[in-house]
Parts: sequence; C-alpha cells; structure tokens
Amino acid sequence: MSYFDEEQIHREIIMDHVKNPRNIKKSNDDYKSTYLKNPSCGDELTLYVLYDEENDIVKDITYKVSGCSICCSSVSMMSELLIGKNKNQIKAIIDNFNNMVTGSDYNQELLGDAISLKGIVIVPPRIKCATLGYKAFVEVMSDKCE
Repeated sequence: MSYFDEEQIHREIIMDHVKNPRNIKKSNDDYKSTYLKNPSCGDELTLYVLYDEENDIVKDITYKVSGCSICCSSVSMMSELLIGKNKNQIKAIIDNFNNMVTGSDYNQELLGDAISLKGIVIVPPRIKCATLGYKAFVEVMSDKCE
C-alpha cells in the first residue's frame, strides 16, 4: 500500500468517527465526569466514565464534544479503545497514543482506529486536539490510574 493510499484510509477513518461518533449517549449519576477546553482550537469536552472498581474495568465512556474533526474523532476512537479495559491496559494505550502523536516509539497494535491520527505528529498545534479526550480521561480517573 502506498503512503497516499494509507493516508486516504486514515482520513476516511477520521471522518467516519466524526460523522458517526461512537458512545455519545446520556450518562447518569453513577458516572464520574470532567470538563476540559482546548483554548488554542476551541474544542470543548465533557467526558463521563463509569468504572467498576470491584472488577477493575471501565464499563462505559460517554461524552459531549464540540470542536474540530481531530478532537471529535479522537474522543470517539478513545471511547471504543478504553471501554472494557483495566488500569494496566489503559495505561499502555494512553502511553502509546501519546508517544505516537509526539513522535516517540509506540506499539500500533494497541491503538485500533486511533492509529489513523499518527500524522498529527507533523502538525504540533493539533496534538492538543488529539489528546484532549485522553487528558480528560486521566483527570476523571486520577484517583484510579496513578
């Protein structure tokens, strides 16, 4: 597959998540939440996480987001990646995603559709857009994922 073919596939994945966001639904009082804003782009995100402490698993992630396509697609991809995972798996995913968007070594096997955002590394201002959901998740789970 050529570089241009791969880039086209990545654009299609990103746009699919923008047009068909995953896991946007109403949450309830059992969810922990946080609100973050990316002032450089105007992205706004309220993230809701339902964590099952007894079984050490993220049962659900929902969100409300408005912003650029990078932010919106990244949050959608992240929600798919982290639901059903435990703290160790989540840490590995978040570390790999952050490494990918900053140009460090990463394991693409852990990233699912989020691999489509690997080109962000060449546009540093957009890194904040791509990582807003992950920062919100870490903030919501700060007492669980230290």
